[in-house]
Amino acid sequence: SLFLEREGFAVEGGWMRETWSQDRWIRGDIRNSADFLLDGDDMRNYYGADVAFGEALYRFGDEAAERSVTLGLRYQQEDSRSMRGHHPWTIFGDDTLRANPPVNDGTIESFIPFVSAEWVSRSTATDARLEVEQGSYDDLLVDLICLEGDCVPSEGSFTRLRIDSQFAMQAPLDHTLEIELQFMLPLGGDEPLPLQRWGSLGGSGTIRTVPDFAFFGDHLAYSETEYVIPLGFIRLPRNIV
Repeated sequence: SLFLEREGFAVEGGWMRETWSQDRWIRGDIRNSADFLLDGDDMRNYYGADVAFGEALYRFGDEAAERSVTLGLRYQQEDSRSMRGHHPWTIFGDDTLRANPPVNDGTIESFIPFVSAEWVSRSTATDARLEVEQGSYDDLLVDLICLEGDCVPSEGSFTRLRIDSQFAMQAPLDHTLEIELQFMLPLGGDEPLPLQRWGSLGGSGTIRTVPDFAFFGDHLAYSETEYVIPLGFIRLPRNIV
């Protein structure tokens, strides 16, 4: 990729081959990898993608003080392919075949206007992003009973709204209140989104009282509230900066 920036304005363009997932927001890469190594607890569905992209953005505010707003527009052409599940080896769990549903193999071309913001003060911190993806797709319909030569190409378009946000504030006695909101839904039309844009809920990463991947679809509304109470009587033997 090539990245150029000057006085708050930036442009970037490039190409990448990567393993993508709509479920990365559920928990960070390090924690997800550690949980998987221990007992196979992976909270994501994956697919492979070759992506060519270009992005222009303008950021204003004080980035050093973590108080800024960014307006941007991204174009990308994504060539997707399904990835099969494997029998994972884990330290404490048995070897099991992990489900990884196939996607609609094919190409998605998208324009994505977005706005993001971060704002940190003495007692609060906010990080949010809103994007509207306007895309068209040309894929090969995937079905469990679809045999080679029997599938038909499919074309269509879609508009998708996605909101990712986190808010934290100081509570009494050095406690912390954290709120996370995630929304994802198609705008207009009755046709479902391509499977590359579906997400999942369930299991220890989201809703602990239901099985892993209990809910799977292109509409998502999720909120999580945590109240963090530090254990003041526990002290490390050294100060870590």
